[in-house]
Amino acid sequence: MSSLDQLNGIPCNSGAGTTQLSYGSGGAVTLTCATPTPTPTINPTPNNNAANPVNVGDLNCGNSATEQGVNINGSNAWYQVTFTDTLCPSGLTITLSGNTGDVFDVQTSASGGTLTTGVTNFTETNGGTYLVHVYGGGGANFQLLFSL
Repeated sequence: MSSLDQLNGIPCNSGAGTTQLSYGSGGAVTLTCATPTPTPTINPTPNNNAANPVNVGDLNCGNSATEQGVNINGSNAWYQVTFTDTLCPSGLTITLSGNTGDVFDVQTSASGGTLTTGVTNFTETNGGTYLVHVYGGGGANFQLLFSL
């Protein structure tokens, strides 16, 4: 090399960064290997299964619960909710929002039963325990609203 300035911008750290050359007062020279800031890792949440769903709890007429999560390429989010107040005129409503790539399935009881698949809204007037499986997202947050 014919000049110290030629060191500026060459690869360093096995190609993971580039050199940055700067001059200070009194002839001081600083040579730094600048590496890019790594992209933050997004983890799926809750990424569970049907045997271990998030228990939303028991809802009564006028109650609601909100759950949030993130699905990424094949991850799963499972929830369980129970309602017994069949006198509630609107019944149980489940609404998914926040990520247009996500959908959910609803099983009418934790031990098996009628299955509704690939929806973003669901309403049921019969009391019971419901297992909800959210899937299909591309890494954005989703919100699942359970209301009576």
